[in-house]
Amino acid sequence: MDVIHRLQGLEFEWDENKARSNVEKQGSYMNKPEEEFELRFRPRAAESVSLEIPKDALDSLKKIAAIRDMSYQALLKFYIGQGLRQDLSKLFADRVLDTATEVLTRHLQSEEEVSAIIREIREARTLSGDQHEIAA
Repeated sequence: MDVIHRLQGLEFEWDENKARSNVEKQGSYMNKPEEEFELRFRPRAAESVSLEIPKDALDSLKKIAAIRDMSYQALLKFYIGQGLRQDLSKLFADRVLDTATEVLTRHLQSEEEVSAIIREIREARTLSGDQHEIAA
């Protein structure tokens, strides 16, 4: 039978079949995951900030936080981190695309060919379900 575990406001499911499969594949088995699994966060410098949030947005934030069994401050940090990771991911993808463009330009004679390849990459990325558009 699968068991739901809660750890610091997060839920994870203990799948007995998956655990057995891991023993066969890797020779490891966690009999009590809540005792053997420990999340370790590296300490990071923090700075307090003060910001104004519309009351209705704060009320909604508190309501969602309660449903998720966490503080609204933790939920706010989660949302900020989530948005930040998305933006950083987009910046990284843009850099990769810029580098690919530079490399292709060095190796291909036709600017049209380079543009067509870059356009194809953008379209493939959009079709793959990625919500971020790559800026030219």
